[in-house]
Amino acid sequence: MYTHPFWWDEVEAPRPTGASMPATCDTLVVGSGYTGLSAAIELAGAGHGVVVVDAERIGHGASSRNGGMIGAGHRLSIFDLSKRYGPEAARAILQEGENALAFAVDLIETHGLQCDFARTGRLLSACTSKQFRTLADQLEALREETELDAEPVPASVMGRQIATEFYHGGILYRHHGGLQPAKFHAELARLAAERGAVMIEKTAVTGVRGHSGDFHVDTASGEIACKNVLFATNGYTPPAFGWLRARLVPIYSYIIATEELGGDTVKRLFPGGRMMVETRPLHGYYRPSPDGKRIIFGGRAALGAIEPATAARRLKHALVELFAELADVKITHCWSGRVCFTREMMPRFGVANGIHYAAGYGGSGVAMAPYLGHLAARAVLGEDFTANPLHSTPLRAVPFNVRTPSGVPWFAPFMDLWRTVNGRFSRD
Repeated sequence: MYTHPFWWDEVEAPRPTGASMPATCDTLVVGSGYTGLSAAIELAGAGHGVVVVDAERIGHGASSRNGGMIGAGHRLSIFDLSKRYGPEAARAILQEGENALAFAVDLIETHGLQCDFARTGRLLSACTSKQFRTLADQLEALREETELDAEPVPASVMGRQIATEFYHGGILYRHHGGLQPAKFHAELARLAAERGAVMIEKTAVTGVRGHSGDFHVDTASGEIACKNVLFATNGYTPPAFGWLRARLVPIYSYIIATEELGGDTVKRLFPGGRMMVETRPLHGYYRPSPDGKRIIFGGRAALGAIEPATAARRLKHALVELFAELADVKITHCWSGRVCFTREMMPRFGVANGIHYAAGYGGSGVAMAPYLGHLAARAVLGEDFTANPLHSTPLRAVPFNVRTPSGVPWFAPFMDLWRTVNGRFSRD
């Protein structure tokens, strides 16, 4: 079993475009995932001298590791958002999710990005009848506030979408889709390079001094002076930007890929051809591979770092709960990456201490990360985002947010325990 992402087998990692750290630039972008590359594309296109640095290889983090589902998801329901921020702000926040999806799809289609993108639809499946009723109520409320291409799928017809009797219904979002995440990342890197962005890997940022217009950034490859700094590091935010790090909660997500099952088998198990997410405490998400021959299955096998063999065993168990016939199927790949949440469970972009940032996608970063990277770049260029709820709502620190050596908060094991206990009592 390989412990690198299945997606990497098909794509050569983007190569750095800079051999050494320049002495100066207009904007230094820290992080070379979707956020950072989208920001670099916008800034370089506007004539800025842009340097993108990454502590690992270009795109080593979640952007080339995720499940490849692209949608307009939010962690909070319209009821939660309305209660917290009021109905008008709730509508604006939900609209930003739709804007993110539209932006990412337009980016793909306008530039002809070769990333296996398809509007397959995504099905949010309920593991209990109570959960289905809650999801249906939320959908009805959403339809009253926004135009949404979604519909409830009762348990009686779920078999048309997925060949399991495990679920009690679901919500189908027809305009969502899937792509090959490492290909999407590589294409963004190509666009950034074509516009003149310099990309440097294996260069950790260790300190930031100065103020807007006159920053001096210490890196593993030397110091660089710049007018602007944009942190696009999400779940991999280093201590060098402690203000943002204190406001983010990174947790691990694990993914497995099965051996080739054959197109007929996968098509039979996924008659609707959908991207799938579910309400189990595992937070499972799964899909056919882009070539239709394998199943890619992800979830919170643990919130911290565990051995790949342990993660693979747990995820395969969850997969076999859905499809018993896969009990003897081999797992060829198991890998992990960090997703990242804010205290408010909402993504954010903004500026603190003169440093721009975008982060906190909560597992919905395939669309939201490039979108907020773009908006953060527009903010660097002077655009006013006071009215944008993802910019103007407060980003509060997470209390006692001390990290373990694996990079996650110390309380992650206790979250694992709560999730396990909750899962045992959450079924009808």
